[in-house]
Amino acid sequence: MTERERNRELSLNSKGYSIDEVDPTSITFQIDQDPLETGVNFYKSNRITLQPGLTVLIGCNGAGKTTFINQIETICKQNDIAVFSFRNIKEGGANFTEYMLDHDTAKGARRLVQSEGENICDSLLTTASRIAKVVKSSTTKTISNRCVVIMDGIDSGLSIDALDVVKNDLLKFIPEVEKDNDINVYMIATSNNFELVQNERCFDVVSSSYKTFKTYSVYKSFIKDSSKKKDIRDEMIDKKRKERKRIESKRINLDLIKR
Repeated sequence: MTERERNRELSLNSKGYSIDEVDPTSITFQIDQDPLETGVNFYKSNRITLQPGLTVLIGCNGAGKTTFINQIETICKQNDIAVFSFRNIKEGGANFTEYMLDHDTAKGARRLVQSEGENICDSLLTTASRIAKVVKSSTTKTISNRCVVIMDGIDSGLSIDALDVVKNDLLKFIPEVEKDNDINVYMIATSNNFELVQNERCFDVVSSSYKTFKTYSVYKSFIKDSSKKKDIRDEMIDKKRKERKRIESKRINLDLIKR
Protein backbone atom coordinates (compact mmCIF):
# COMPACT_ATOMS: atom_id res chain seq x y z
CA MET A 1 0.00 0.00 0.00
CA THR A 2 1.38 3.41 -1.01
CA GLU A 3 1.59 6.42 1.31
CA ARG A 4 -1.32 8.04 -0.53
CA GLU A 5 -3.44 4.90 -0.15
CA ARG A 6 -2.61 4.70 3.58
CA ASN A 7 -3.59 8.35 4.09
CA ARG A 8 -6.82 7.80 2.18
CA GLU A 9 -7.60 4.72 4.28
CA LEU A 10 -7.02 6.72 7.49
CA SER A 11 -9.26 9.50 6.19
CA LEU A 12 -12.03 7.04 5.39
CA ASN A 13 -11.75 5.29 8.74
CA SER A 14 -11.90 8.49 10.79
CA LYS A 15 -14.42 10.52 8.77
CA GLY A 16 -16.36 8.06 6.66
CA TYR A 17 -15.47 9.83 3.42
CA SER A 18 -12.49 10.99 1.37
CA ILE A 19 -11.77 13.29 -1.58
CA ASP A 20 -9.54 11.79 -4.27
CA GLU A 21 -6.36 13.78 -4.88
CA VAL A 22 -6.15 12.71 -8.53
CA ASP A 23 -9.83 13.34 -9.28
CA PRO A 24 -11.02 15.94 -6.74
CA THR A 25 -14.53 15.94 -8.21
CA SER A 26 -15.14 12.39 -6.91
CA ILE A 27 -16.03 11.57 -3.32
CA THR A 28 -15.79 8.17 -1.62
CA PHE A 29 -18.03 7.12 1.27
CA GLN A 30 -17.28 4.27 3.65
CA ILE A 31 -20.33 2.34 4.78
CA ASP A 32 -21.01 -0.48 7.21
CA GLN A 33 -21.42 -3.76 5.30
CA ASP A 34 -23.62 -5.18 8.08
CA PRO A 35 -25.54 -2.08 9.22
CA LEU A 36 -28.26 -4.04 11.03
CA GLU A 37 -25.72 -6.18 12.92
CA THR A 38 -27.13 -9.45 11.63
CA GLY A 39 -23.77 -11.20 11.30
CA VAL A 40 -24.19 -11.28 7.51
CA ASN A 41 -22.88 -8.63 5.11
CA PHE A 42 -25.50 -6.84 3.04
CA TYR A 43 -22.90 -5.33 0.70
CA LYS A 44 -19.82 -6.81 -0.99
CA SER A 45 -17.74 -3.65 -0.45
CA ASN A 46 -17.63 -1.10 2.35
CA ARG A 47 -17.35 1.90 0.05
CA ILE A 48 -18.85 3.73 -2.90
CA THR A 49 -17.14 6.37 -5.04
CA LEU A 50 -19.51 8.96 -6.50
CA GLN A 51 -19.02 11.24 -9.48
CA PRO A 52 -21.02 14.48 -9.87
CA GLY A 53 -24.43 13.96 -11.44
CA LEU A 54 -26.99 11.19 -11.06
CA THR A 55 -26.27 7.76 -9.61
CA VAL A 56 -29.19 5.33 -9.38
CA LEU A 57 -28.99 2.71 -6.64
CA ILE A 58 -30.46 -0.56 -7.87
CA GLY A 59 -31.47 -3.89 -6.39
CA CYS A 60 -34.67 -5.78 -5.64
CA ASN A 61 -36.99 -4.72 -2.83
CA GLY A 62 -35.22 -5.44 0.44
CA ALA A 63 -31.73 -5.44 -1.11
CA GLY A 64 -30.64 -2.63 1.22
CA LYS A 65 -30.87 0.51 -0.96
CA THR A 66 -32.55 2.72 1.65
CA THR A 67 -30.28 1.46 4.42
CA PHE A 68 -27.33 2.28 2.15
CA ILE A 69 -28.34 5.91 1.57
CA ASN A 70 -29.23 6.34 5.23
CA GLN A 71 -25.56 5.74 6.01
CA ILE A 72 -24.41 8.26 3.40
CA GLU A 73 -26.81 10.89 4.76
CA THR A 74 -25.50 10.32 8.30
CA ILE A 75 -21.86 10.69 7.17
CA CYS A 76 -22.71 13.95 5.38
CA LYS A 77 -24.40 15.42 8.45
CA GLN A 78 -21.55 14.34 10.73
CA ASN A 79 -18.97 16.00 8.48
CA ASP A 80 -20.83 19.21 7.60
CA ILE A 81 -21.37 18.24 3.96
CA ALA A 82 -24.47 19.86 2.44
CA VAL A 83 -27.12 17.17 2.01
CA PHE A 84 -30.74 17.22 0.88
CA SER A 85 -32.99 14.21 1.45
CA PHE A 86 -36.37 13.41 -0.13
CA ARG A 87 -38.13 10.27 1.11
CA ASN A 88 -41.11 9.28 -1.00
CA ILE A 89 -42.63 7.18 1.77
CA LYS A 90 -42.73 10.30 3.96
CA GLU A 91 -42.96 13.26 1.60
CA GLY A 92 -44.23 11.81 -1.68
CA GLY A 93 -47.85 12.51 -0.93
CA ALA A 94 -47.32 15.73 1.06
CA ASN A 95 -50.62 15.80 2.82
CA PHE A 96 -53.73 17.95 2.89
CA THR A 97 -53.20 19.05 6.52
CA GLU A 98 -49.73 20.39 5.74
CA TYR A 99 -51.10 22.79 3.12
CA MET A 100 -54.06 23.89 5.25
CA LEU A 101 -51.71 24.75 8.13
CA ASP A 102 -49.76 26.89 5.66
CA HIS A 103 -53.07 28.56 4.66
CA ASP A 104 -52.66 27.32 1.10
CA THR A 105 -56.25 26.17 0.58
CA ALA A 106 -55.88 25.90 -3.20
CA LYS A 107 -53.10 23.30 -2.93
CA GLY A 108 -54.91 21.60 -0.06
CA ALA A 109 -58.06 21.22 -2.14
CA ARG A 110 -56.07 19.90 -5.08
CA ARG A 111 -54.49 17.26 -2.84
CA LEU A 112 -57.93 15.97 -1.95
CA VAL A 113 -58.97 15.31 -5.55
CA GLN A 114 -55.63 14.30 -7.11
CA SER A 115 -54.47 10.70 -7.41
CA GLU A 116 -51.57 9.37 -5.36
CA GLY A 117 -49.30 9.55 -8.41
CA GLU A 118 -50.25 13.15 -9.17
CA ASN A 119 -49.57 14.16 -5.57
CA ILE A 120 -46.18 12.47 -5.61
CA CYS A 121 -45.26 14.10 -8.92
CA ASP A 122 -46.28 17.51 -7.57
CA SER A 123 -44.15 17.01 -4.46
CA LEU A 124 -41.13 15.96 -6.50
CA LEU A 125 -41.30 18.96 -8.81
CA THR A 126 -41.73 21.47 -5.97
CA THR A 127 -38.71 19.80 -4.38
CA ALA A 128 -36.45 21.29 -7.07
CA SER A 129 -36.46 24.75 -5.46
CA ARG A 130 -35.64 23.23 -2.06
CA ILE A 131 -32.71 21.36 -3.59
CA ALA A 132 -31.41 24.56 -5.16
CA LYS A 133 -31.36 26.27 -1.75
CA VAL A 134 -29.37 23.43 -0.17
CA VAL A 135 -26.96 23.40 -3.11
CA LYS A 136 -26.26 27.12 -2.70
CA SER A 137 -25.76 26.67 1.05
CA SER A 138 -22.89 24.24 0.39
CA THR A 139 -20.49 27.17 -0.07
CA THR A 140 -20.75 27.84 3.69
CA LYS A 141 -20.10 24.22 4.72
CA THR A 142 -16.82 22.74 5.95
CA ILE A 143 -16.65 20.64 2.78
CA SER A 144 -17.54 23.48 0.45
CA ASN A 145 -18.85 23.40 -3.11
CA ARG A 146 -20.15 19.86 -2.76
CA CYS A 147 -23.74 18.82 -2.19
CA VAL A 148 -25.29 15.37 -1.87
CA VAL A 149 -28.93 15.03 -2.95
CA ILE A 150 -30.74 11.88 -1.83
CA MET A 151 -33.98 10.85 -3.54
CA ASP A 152 -35.41 7.65 -2.06
CA GLY A 153 -38.13 5.77 -3.96
CA ILE A 154 -38.83 8.57 -6.42
CA ASP A 155 -40.54 6.18 -8.86
CA SER A 156 -43.04 4.73 -6.40
CA GLY A 157 -46.66 5.37 -7.35
CA LEU A 158 -45.84 7.06 -10.67
CA SER A 159 -47.11 6.12 -14.12
CA ILE A 160 -44.74 6.00 -17.11
CA ASP A 161 -45.66 9.52 -18.30
CA ALA A 162 -45.09 10.92 -14.79
CA LEU A 163 -41.74 9.15 -14.65
CA ASP A 164 -40.74 10.93 -17.86
CA VAL A 165 -41.59 14.27 -16.24
CA VAL A 166 -39.50 13.45 -13.18
CA LYS A 167 -36.54 12.27 -15.23
CA ASN A 168 -36.57 15.18 -17.67
CA ASP A 169 -37.62 18.05 -15.40
CA LEU A 170 -36.19 17.13 -11.98
CA LEU A 171 -33.18 14.88 -12.42
CA LYS A 172 -31.82 16.67 -15.48
CA PHE A 173 -31.82 20.09 -13.87
CA ILE A 174 -28.83 19.13 -11.71
CA PRO A 175 -26.23 19.99 -14.39
CA GLU A 176 -27.79 23.45 -14.67
CA VAL A 177 -27.56 23.99 -10.92
CA GLU A 178 -23.92 22.85 -10.93
CA LYS A 179 -23.03 25.21 -13.75
CA ASP A 180 -24.84 28.21 -12.25
CA ASN A 181 -23.25 27.76 -8.81
CA ASP A 182 -19.87 26.18 -9.65
CA ILE A 183 -20.71 23.30 -7.31
CA ASN A 184 -20.40 19.52 -7.58
CA VAL A 185 -23.81 17.92 -6.97
CA TYR A 186 -24.00 14.20 -6.26
CA MET A 187 -27.59 13.01 -6.71
CA ILE A 188 -28.29 9.50 -5.39
CA ALA A 189 -31.68 8.06 -6.29
CA THR A 190 -33.18 4.68 -5.48
CA SER A 191 -35.41 3.17 -8.13
CA ASN A 192 -36.97 -0.10 -9.25
CA ASN A 193 -38.49 1.27 -12.44
CA PHE A 194 -36.73 0.69 -15.76
CA GLU A 195 -37.78 4.09 -17.12
CA LEU A 196 -35.56 5.81 -14.55
CA VAL A 197 -32.77 3.24 -14.71
CA GLN A 198 -32.39 3.06 -18.49
CA ASN A 199 -29.02 4.38 -19.76
CA GLU A 200 -28.20 5.94 -16.37
CA ARG A 201 -25.15 5.31 -14.18
CA CYS A 202 -26.42 2.61 -11.83
CA PHE A 203 -24.82 1.19 -8.69
CA ASP A 204 -25.75 -2.32 -7.57
CA VAL A 205 -25.65 -2.03 -3.78
CA VAL A 206 -25.23 -5.78 -3.23
CA SER A 207 -22.28 -6.40 -5.57
CA SER A 208 -20.97 -2.83 -5.03
CA SER A 209 -20.43 -2.40 -8.77
CA TYR A 210 -21.54 0.07 -11.44
CA LYS A 211 -23.82 -1.08 -14.25
CA THR A 212 -25.70 0.37 -17.23
CA PHE A 213 -28.92 -1.05 -18.62
CA LYS A 214 -30.08 -0.43 -22.18
CA THR A 215 -32.84 -3.04 -22.44
CA TYR A 216 -35.66 -4.05 -20.12
CA SER A 217 -34.92 -7.78 -20.50
CA VAL A 218 -31.39 -7.37 -19.12
CA TYR A 219 -32.64 -5.24 -16.23
CA LYS A 220 -35.41 -7.74 -15.44
CA SER A 221 -32.85 -10.53 -15.32
CA PHE A 222 -30.70 -8.46 -12.96
CA ILE A 223 -33.63 -7.84 -10.57
CA LYS A 224 -34.50 -11.54 -10.50
CA ASP A 225 -30.88 -12.41 -9.71
CA SER A 226 -30.83 -9.71 -7.03
CA SER A 227 -33.95 -11.22 -5.47
CA LYS A 228 -32.32 -14.66 -5.34
CA LYS A 229 -29.26 -13.19 -3.62
CA LYS A 230 -31.49 -11.43 -1.09
CA ASP A 231 -33.32 -14.68 -0.32
CA ILE A 232 -29.99 -16.47 0.27
CA ARG A 233 -28.84 -13.60 2.51
CA ASP A 234 -32.10 -13.71 4.48
CA GLU A 235 -31.73 -17.46 4.97
CA MET A 236 -28.20 -16.91 6.31
CA ILE A 237 -29.46 -14.20 8.65
CA ASP A 238 -32.20 -16.53 9.92
CA LYS A 239 -29.64 -19.30 10.55
CA LYS A 240 -27.41 -16.83 12.43
CA ARG A 241 -30.38 -15.70 14.51
CA LYS A 242 -31.36 -19.26 15.39
CA GLU A 243 -27.76 -20.11 16.26
CA ARG A 244 -27.48 -17.08 18.56
CA LYS A 245 -30.77 -18.04 20.18
CA ARG A 246 -29.53 -21.63 20.68
CA ILE A 247 -26.24 -20.45 22.23
CA GLU A 248 -28.06 -18.00 24.50
CA SER A 249 -30.49 -20.71 25.61
CA LYS A 250 -27.59 -23.06 26.37
CA ARG A 251 -25.84 -20.34 28.38
CA ILE A 252 -28.98 -19.68 30.44
CA ASN A 253 -29.40 -23.40 31.16
CA LEU A 254 -25.77 -23.68 32.31
CA ASP A 255 -26.27 -20.68 34.62
CA LEU A 256 -29.33 -22.34 36.13
CA ILE A 257 -27.41 -25.59 36.69
CA LYS A 258 -24.57 -23.70 38.44
CA ARG A 259 -27.05 -22.11 40.81
